[in-house]
Amino acid sequence: MENDLEIETLQSELQSLVSVPPFSEEELEQDDDRGKFYTGLPNYKLLKAVFDLVVVPSMIPTKLSPFQEFMLTIIRLKLNSPYKDLAYRFGISVSTVSRIFSKWLTLMDAVLQHLIIWPTRESLCFIDSFGKDDTVIADCFEVFIERPSNLLAQAVTWSSYKHHNTIKILLGITPQDTVSFVSEAWGGRVSDKLLTESCGILKHLLPGDVVLADRGFNLSNDVCNDASQVSPTGIYKRKKNNLTLWRLKILAVLPMCSQSLVLCIRNIAY
Repeated sequence: MENDLEIETLQSELQSLVSVPPFSEEELEQDDDRGKFYTGLPNYKLLKAVFDLVVVPSMIPTKLSPFQEFMLTIIRLKLNSPYKDLAYRFGISVSTVSRIFSKWLTLMDAVLQHLIIWPTRESLCFIDSFGKDDTVIADCFEVFIERPSNLLAQAVTWSSYKHHNTIKILLGITPQDTVSFVSEAWGGRVSDKLLTESCGILKHLLPGDVVLADRGFNLSNDVCNDASQVSPTGIYKRKKNNLTLWRLKILAVLPMCSQSLVLCIRNIAY
């Protein structure tokens, strides 16, 4: 009798596990650590809030629930899981994974892009570890892509730095760790200088603002209209997380050919 009761208990537990779909709301609601690992979001409440913000009630149903499709997309973005891995995890085909990911990526871009805003001067509360005039931390990063079949696209996206076909994006972050600027995606062949001049971030800068960027960020006298107006000040050195950053102080923003031109000085800082 005791063995029969144990068998029934195990069968009941097994049935309950089988009945819960992978990455469902019921599963993640009980395990914040699991959700944080796969999505980067600290708890289920925040994950559900983001889902409710982007989900469209009239979405065409698939084998997966809308929440599972959302989770598939977030896992792909967070962990860069291959399509085949996601197909095994969710019990669907690779082609279905591709369609779901493309659909949700477009949807999330349309819904969430308005959350990326350049803060007003009044709302910027500078952190002591940064300078009082530091406005944005800027960097260009590259994302690997598959090799395009079009020869022109191959040339435009080839990155001599990464030795791979990539897209390049300029990202701006405030001292409070909020994303304040994301450029359009450019081919990996474009230089940081050209991307910076053309993406629109310069129109947000005012004289006296300071931009933090790594040493590979090629912005200084190269974009100055008159190099004689650039007078370097003292050199500052500070090691922080084994990363050396340039400190670029904006002296003036000049209109030129309908585009903003920035005069700045470069100091080693942080």
